[in-house]
Amino acid sequence: MTYDADQFYSDETIDKFSLTTEETDFGLLTAEERTFFTSFSRYTSDYEQRTYNNMPHKIFSDTMIQPTRDLILEGETRTDQSLESRWTDQRYIHHVDTEPIGTYNHYKIESLDPDRFKEGYELGDRERPNEHQYEMHEYSEDHPETIESYFEDEI
Repeated sequence: MTYDADQFYSDETIDKFSLTTEETDFGLLTAEERTFFTSFSRYTSDYEQRTYNNMPHKIFSDTMIQPTRDLILEGETRTDQSLESRWTDQRYIHHVDTEPIGTYNHYKIESLDPDRFKEGYELGDRERPNEHQYEMHEYSEDHPETIESYFEDEI
């Protein structure tokens, strides 16, 4: 799996990663992202819709990993469509058995390090999200242990 340094998985979700070491038909584990933009107490589930983003997956003999972290089945791309259409149509999520295993938290809180936050959106074609366009919810669960220990004063 690929992984963003500002993503943290719940203990329950991590426990379910063990499905990758078992004999199953699942080619991809999925989870819902909860994105925190301004604080540790408010999140949205609307920002990242790719439930397969940065999640464990099997590597098949014809797996191709795109620079955008999309996993596709190479043999399925041999069509007359444009390259972008082929990659979109042949993502793992459309062709392998999946198993939803929970949630993970993605922390995009600018106030923690404003300079580093800004620099992160100067890479490639990344665009800063407009957090005001998303429905926000109060967060009442515990944060992953690492977040709790390093950011106890902010939580």
